[in-house]
Amino acid sequence: MFYFEQTVSLNELTLKSYQKVYEEKRQQVPEFVRWWTEDDEKSLMLADDRQEVSKVAETREEYNTLIEPRGPQIDALQALDNTVEEGYDKAMIVMSTGLGKTYLAAFFAKKYKKVLFIAHREEILFQAQQSFKHVMPDKSRGILNGKYKESEEDHVFASIFTLSSDRQLKTFDPDEFDLIIVDEFHHAAANSYSRVIEYFEPAFLLGLTATPDRMEGKDVFAICEGNIAFQMHFLEAIQIGWLAPFKYYGIYDDTDYSQITWLGTSINSQEHWLFVHLLNKPLF
Repeated sequence: MFYFEQTVSLNELTLKSYQKVYEEKRQQVPEFVRWWTEDDEKSLMLADDRQEVSKVAETREEYNTLIEPRGPQIDALQALDNTVEEGYDKAMIVMSTGLGKTYLAAFFAKKYKKVLFIAHREEILFQAQQSFKHVMPDKSRGILNGKYKESEEDHVFASIFTLSSDRQLKTFDPDEFDLIIVDEFHHAAANSYSRVIEYFEPAFLLGLTATPDRMEGKDVFAICEGNIAFQMHFLEAIQIGWLAPFKYYGIYDDTDYSQITWLGTSINSQEHWLFVHLLNKPLF
């Protein structure tokens, strides 16, 4: 909760007040807009995710720029090639955000026939699909989530929440994919990821992450048998000029939080809310 002087509670009374203001403002817009239905307005505000991605893709496709590995991607690809030559069938890449892990995965995937890319956020699936399209425009691509079931394509971009269900998982043969790529690999120790990783038998498993230590007490390194093929953290990336430097600014807080229970990896959120509420202070 935010205790700001202009903040009001959300209830039936304030909703009616908002509705009144909305109708008044609606009368001030051009006449043709006032004939829009609620569905029309929702379609403008909540456009289909695929349509949004296609608009971005159309813009990018106006440029015929050759997509090639750059900077740390070159070293990471060489490290992955060495890993494969040495007989490993799984590895993790640790690269700071902004260094192009998704494109790196696409460059590496060029050597494999059928690829599965797993992520836990919808926008990542569509962004990865476009990145792979730029690198390999001749390959077919499909989305596998709650809305789309395009699992027969060369490259399948799957939501872990959909893929990990028994019903969906068993539609694939264990050796269906030659390469499996797991984005945000520090989540891979979770039960949903474990179920998927243990089921499939790919020629190679590649994990991508910028924060390998965010594993919530579980050993994510064991999933790739401790094989970190390449790593570049943000400080090194800044030093070589591939990331911009930054500054941290902190705000002093003299609140005593010692009364809130520490749960090992986080605080008790209910106690935190009550504590802040009693202090009449904002949560953030």
